[in-house]
Amino acid sequence: MRRLSVVISIILLLCLPAAQRSQAQGAAERVYLRPTIETYTPAEKRLFLPYLDEARKAADKGVELLAAGKIDELYQGVHPTLKKLASPEQFREAMEKFEQLSEKPVSYEYRNQALIYPNDSSSMADMSRAQSQVWYAVKSEARKNSNLFLIVKTARIGEKHSIILFDAVNYGGELPPWLRYPNAPNKP
Repeated sequence: MRRLSVVISIILLLCLPAAQRSQAQGAAERVYLRPTIETYTPAEKRLFLPYLDEARKAADKGVELLAAGKIDELYQGVHPTLKKLASPEQFREAMEKFEQLSEKPVSYEYRNQALIYPNDSSSMADMSRAQSQVWYAVKSEARKNSNLFLIVKTARIGEKHSIILFDAVNYGGELPPWLRYPNAPNKP
């Protein structure tokens, strides 16, 4: 049961206000939003955008499987680290709990993506240290205009991106400007 609670806490951090969570996470990561990266030089874009494109495909695939209720198939594609935290049954239970808390989502709308690095001296060009984070607005009959978001974080192993984290954030009345519509340009 402890593993299930760990997975649920990783996946479903709905109770902690977003402002407190972003303060806690901000010290541990450097975040570069995709709209900002798209303004970089052509050489820089050639390095970062293919990484983000592949990561987005993996995140979108995970969200599609989640929306279709294909939790077992979703579990097969997640990063080995996430599999160490939860058995297939525990993962399924956690995803079902997310679905209950989000009031049976009918769709997920892409809002933004970021390239994320540890908050250390690693170079941004060191793609082995990079991760991608994609935000999806959760849409349901009960939550048409809510500020509930599903976050999907991926990392690359070899040439393949895998999901390393699902998270849910309820921004309440504090929706950041960079999540208000797809590819909003403001910084986090």
